Amino acid sequence: MRFAVTARSSRGKRDRVQDNLVLDCFRKNWCHADLSLQIRPRSSNPSFSWPTSGLPTNEIKGYHVKEQGAYWFRPVLMRALQTISASSMAHHGHDHAYAAVVLAGGYEEAGDHGRFQVAAGDVLLHDRFEAHLDRFSASGAVVLNLRLPAESSFAPGAAKIADPDSIVSAAERSQTKAVNLLLSAIQPRAVMYADWPDELAATLIDDPSLRLGRWAETKGLRAWTVSRGFAQVFGVSPEVFRVRARARQAWRLIQTSGCPLAQIAYHLGFADQSHMTRGVKQLTRSTPRAWRAAANRYKTTPASRV
Repeated sequence: MRFAVTARSSRGKRDRVQDNLVLDCFRKNWCHADLSLQIRPRSSNPSFSWPTSGLPTNEIKGYHVKEQGAYWFRPVLMRALQTISASSMAHHGHDHAYAAVVLAGGYEEAGDHGRFQVAAGDVLLHDRFEAHLDRFSASGAVVLNLRLPAESSFAPGAAKIADPDSIVSAAERSQTKAVNLLLSAIQPRAVMYADWPDELAATLIDDPSLRLGRWAETKGLRAWTVSRGFAQVFGVSPEVFRVRARARQAWRLIQTSGCPLAQIAYHLGFADQSHMTRGVKQLTRSTPRAWRAAANRYKTTPASRV
């Protein structure tokens, strides 16, 4: 498989981009002139292309291309302060946890932790390895993005901040201070379901072993209606959403519990431990054993070593 990379400026004109500029954007995790990148199959008449092995996967710092069934996540090169005028942003993934503080405008985000409508004064907290799509209002949005340390404790989803300007001021001086201020000042928002896709997403997050056919029957819906309607909202089928939810639960338990990996796999409804390994690696690009070893190293303090 080869990829085509096309650059599109904020004015909507297509510009030819040189390889070194694209790679520089990947390495530095930013792009100037509101440049956005779309990666798509070779057959779509690209400006240029490169082999899969040429993608600097380890240098994308939070934004990666990932095959998931019949589609690909697209990398989004995100600046700290974004002025977004696009109508939508396709389904994409982030390696690192981050907070999006909405300063103006508004948008809808639908992803691994549900669907949220946000406006100025709202904050979206994103977990590691989260994927979502965004639909923006006609006025667009101005967003401050703050990367959250791996050790941060927060509940992914939507929250509110009484004084977003104070976060912007703190970020101008120190991102660490801005993150600490944000996490200490956010207030949880009430969870609201706009329609049955939101309810199904919440149910799948709580119980990835849910039988979709049975759930559809209880709601008086046909299976094809559920599959198509859910994909229209979240950008992925309920089956793919469930796979990601189960893998995320496994990833968390692997790091926080001392249970054997085989027991975790059985508890979460995987066919076997190998099935869980494939799911976790597809989500995080690392194996359960690697995550367990990393968690054990983090828990080990010098005083506890013999």
